[in-house]
Amino acid sequence: MTENNSKLRMVLCFLILAQIAFTSLGVTYPYDGQVNRDVRRDRIIAICEDYASLFYYVGSQNIDYSSYWGATCPDPTIGWKTGMKYCWGGEDTTRIYLARLGENDGAGNMYTSSGSSFDQFCTGTDCSGMASVAWTSPRYSTSGFPNISDDIAWEDLRMGDATNKASSHIRIFDYFVGDINTIMFYENTSGGGLLWKDVHRSLARDLTYQPIRYNNPSGYKVVVYPEPVITYIRRTGVERAELRWDGEADLGFRLYQSANGVNWSMIRNYNQLVYDMRTCDISGLLPDTTYFFKMTAVNGGETETIVSSIASFRIDGFPHRLLIVDGFDRYRTSFSMNHDFVFRCGSALGIRGVGYDFCSNEAVVDEQVDLLNYEAVLWILGNETTIDETFSWPEQMHVMNYLENNGRLFVSGEEIGWDLDERADYPTYKNGSVNDLPFYNDYLMSSLLNDDANTFHVTGEPGSIFDGLDFYFDDGTQGSYMVEYPDVITPLHGASIGLNYPGAVSGAAGVYNSSPTTGTLVYLGFPFETIYPESARHDVMKATINYFDLPVQPPTIQSVIQTAADSVTVTWDGHASEGFRLFQKTGSGSWLLILDEISLDSDSASALISGLSENTLYAFKLQSVNSSGASADSDVLCASL
Repeated sequence: MTENNSKLRMVLCFLILAQIAFTSLGVTYPYDGQVNRDVRRDRIIAICEDYASLFYYVGSQNIDYSSYWGATCPDPTIGWKTGMKYCWGGEDTTRIYLARLGENDGAGNMYTSSGSSFDQFCTGTDCSGMASVAWTSPRYSTSGFPNISDDIAWEDLRMGDATNKASSHIRIFDYFVGDINTIMFYENTSGGGLLWKDVHRSLARDLTYQPIRYNNPSGYKVVVYPEPVITYIRRTGVERAELRWDGEADLGFRLYQSANGVNWSMIRNYNQLVYDMRTCDISGLLPDTTYFFKMTAVNGGETETIVSSIASFRIDGFPHRLLIVDGFDRYRTSFSMNHDFVFRCGSALGIRGVGYDFCSNEAVVDEQVDLLNYEAVLWILGNETTIDETFSWPEQMHVMNYLENNGRLFVSGEEIGWDLDERADYPTYKNGSVNDLPFYNDYLMSSLLNDDANTFHVTGEPGSIFDGLDFYFDDGTQGSYMVEYPDVITPLHGASIGLNYPGAVSGAAGVYNSSPTTGTLVYLGFPFETIYPESARHDVMKATINYFDLPVQPPTIQSVIQTAADSVTVTWDGHASEGFRLFQKTGSGSWLLILDEISLDSDSASALISGLSENTLYAFKLQSVNSSGASADSDVLCASL
């Protein structure tokens, strides 16, 4: 599906849902985005992206201002639009905006100096309205924001903070593009050309603005953790990667690296990653090796914060085919520490021989990382729930577009069904929540049957991709965390049951499906990282990656070593959903297939070749095999006995 067709589908879905919404809202439009608690940074960014990416149709009735005394339409043209229109004094959420357009209200309003009640006729938001909704606070003006915020330094800006010019304009900070002098902002802004709407754009640092952080002395604040957050690690060369983070520090940051998640080495100190840096290059990375990274901030007296969550990365010699998305934000709140569960996912992928990048869900929302660049995506949600914005609407848009373009998605977590099905259209918490149920039903191919399976035991459905598996997830005694509410689900739209909760209520623990219109899906109603024993996690990942049937790439021969008088052992690294083919040649002779995928299945990484002759030169090469056939040849390695 093309990008335009994908946008059209999202628009039609949005308009249909808007029609449903406004018939129930009546003539008043209560603010449906405010949350009476501290707000997470990723939620602020998700709401901002909701505004900036909104795609909708403006008809003739939405630009006829002939009876709207004191109001001026900022864009008097009919057609498809992107970004909510500027409306002086407005504070509508995206859901309310679409509902009001459906009731023929005007699309936005430019500066109004009159005392007319234009907001009765026009819908949209201005800069202050968008910032107030994003901070989930009551409505404030640019002059009022200093009363509910703390002044901070430019280099301490973190996603979800803002820069404010009192009596003029406010912008929500996203990230530093290069250094602190160029910044990505979300803002609803006036101006000519393509403006008078919500946008996401880069701007130079403007010292007439004051950086601020939400902290209402009589209410709520943005959640502030002192440690940095790794937002992505992506391959930039044969042995290089770029790492980006969000954070603040008095002195700078420390970056730690590990090959096993246990033994860590500091590879950058705070004098190398100074306080105003947010990206660094990592070089000298070995192919076919899984790496893990974590960071701290270093403040006065060289004191370190607690460590960030662990990020994982692997180079396999080819452009990366797989992406791990860490959407698990709740663990930090629950346990006063960050999680290390990407280590478990990365280790399981490393055994499959697939290279991968890493990012946080925020990096997907603000489009630092594009899902369409990857053949498969693993989205890890842990025990997220409603207040954590499990699959916010901007995340849903990216996932839907990815699946509609033949993407392969693995998603796991408890309470996903509770949030998207049971709590669908529950306006106290989510912005754009009317889209949750269609997304859950049509893209995760599921309906929630029960919020709790009342068991920690899982078995594979006979004949499914998980046939023969039998394992458990953590009841609080296995070193990850207790899975309190594993979702019991039923498959929809032709999806198949893959996993069951034996002896529990009826319904599935996991489903899977492959469709030409909505891609390939594996969805678990419990968190993957809590599976034990470790071998079971590897089995689940093996079944998933093999089901994804990734396009083949040649394996890499690691060695050909003599292991007996007449034998050599060939070792290699790579992934193949069906297995491998090993070829042998003697001297200048022809290549012969000596072992095929029946003997060398997808778990194989070595082969013993016996019966070889002395003083003879042997050459070996391999191919990977999936359901479509074999890859190109690997490099050739030789041995002489």
